[in-house]
Amino acid sequence: GTATEVAPIVQFDHRLVGDGKVGAIAKQLQDLYSKAVHGLLPKYEHWVTRV
Repeated sequence: GTATEVAPIVQFDHRLVGDGKVGAIAKQLQDLYSKAVHGLLPKYEHWVTRV
């Protein structure tokens, strides 16, 4: 199987990226992806194989 998700980068090589917090776009992508892979969005139901 696969285990993929959206992971925002807030720190790299011990340095903050931006303000060190998850941004609004990353949050939206995380939410959209999570809903899609859990079969909650009809548009992406073909991504899911229910077992």
